[in-house]
Amino acid sequence: MNDKTRKYLIGMLTLIIAISLCITPLAAGDWTTFQGNIKHTGYNAGESDAVVKVWSMNLEKGAISSSPVIYDNFLYVITEEGILKVIDISEEKVQWTYDFGDKVVASPIIKDDILYVGDCDGDFYALNISSDLKDDDHDTIWEANLPDAIKSTAIFQDGKVYFGCDDGYVYAYDNNGKQLWKYDFDEEVQSSPIIAEDTLYIGASNGKLAALDLSGNEKWTYTTADEIVSSPAYYDDAVFVGSADGNLYCINSADGSLKWNANMENKVISSPMIDSHDNSVYIGSDSGNITCFDLRDGTFKWSYQAGAEVQSTPALYKDEIVVNSNDGNTYVLNKYTGNVDFTFNPGCYLFNSKITASPVIYGDDLFIADDAGYLHSIDLNKQETPVTNFLYYDIIVLIVIILVIGVIIKVAKKRSKNKAEKLKRSKAKKSEE
Repeated sequence: MNDKTRKYLIGMLTLIIAISLCITPLAAGDWTTFQGNIKHTGYNAGESDAVVKVWSMNLEKGAISSSPVIYDNFLYVITEEGILKVIDISEEKVQWTYDFGDKVVASPIIKDDILYVGDCDGDFYALNISSDLKDDDHDTIWEANLPDAIKSTAIFQDGKVYFGCDDGYVYAYDNNGKQLWKYDFDEEVQSSPIIAEDTLYIGASNGKLAALDLSGNEKWTYTTADEIVSSPAYYDDAVFVGSADGNLYCINSADGSLKWNANMENKVISSPMIDSHDNSVYIGSDSGNITCFDLRDGTFKWSYQAGAEVQSTPALYKDEIVVNSNDGNTYVLNKYTGNVDFTFNPGCYLFNSKITASPVIYGDDLFIADDAGYLHSIDLNKQETPVTNFLYYDIIVLIVIILVIGVIIKVAKKRSKNKAEKLKRSKAKKSEE
């Protein structure tokens, strides 16, 4: 092969690679359970680092406690007012919206262009989100009407969807909207189920963690001392779940026996996140701690103290974990040491609001939804955060404070001057007398 031919082939190969990089679609797979999988990592590898910008967006429809979902180059997020916003994350714009008509606190899941979510009026929806439809043509494929609020995030597997309800039952439906079975807990079920090894695991407000087969038959239960709102996580024949009794539990998946538990010193609303490569489980508590334990035996590794309750579930990114706190901060911590790599405060301290929704990550890009109704995109690789509107509000407040102080000083000086002049006149009058 002569030099001319070699240069031609190299040039063609370079051109083909460049074209392929330009036309490679940005796409994410199905998001079929809370935080994307049964380890709750909240992470999709994606290819977003070259296209997603750093931004903040005001969704203008109330607080957001439902965690966002990433699917096919779009971010799906539902406000507490029940407004679904579908956001093109590469273009930073709302593509279309849908009004569920009632309060929503559960997180959505997505399977094969169908979004599943329940609302606080007891309605469970299967919504067609196909990109083939016009923006105004997205509609429910089926809807189930239950007697109480649905705050449990569903899970989809093998053509069936499972979720809990405040009426005390766990429900199973097929993908045509037919109810297959229900299991009675006798108490509210706000925990989000997971499925591992053909077994469904879910907790309830009576403190019970139940293992059910996929026909709704009970295999075993384990009872904690207080309610379970936390969603279970699973790894290596063990189920991990937090309880409002202040403990993280590791339960044997075969028979429901206790392997170990760790005291978190306050309620545990946060769900555990598992990093199986490092044998670590991470979880937050209402004491404000985000804590790392060895998932094999519960050995304490490290703990970081945030400024308020940590009720969100951590997400995993390379050698870091990301967690939100009710103090209004997002913390990016070294997963081995718990040391802070960087933080993000969207409220700029003066306008802090809780961040109870869990973070989700696509490639190098982190998405945060907060209780002020804002959605934020952060570049984790560059540690680049957006400048929020609240920074400008802070500046305005600072300017107002400076002006007020200036006025106060001016008035004080004027009063002092008047007082001095009055005293001077008084002395002059006395001397004349």
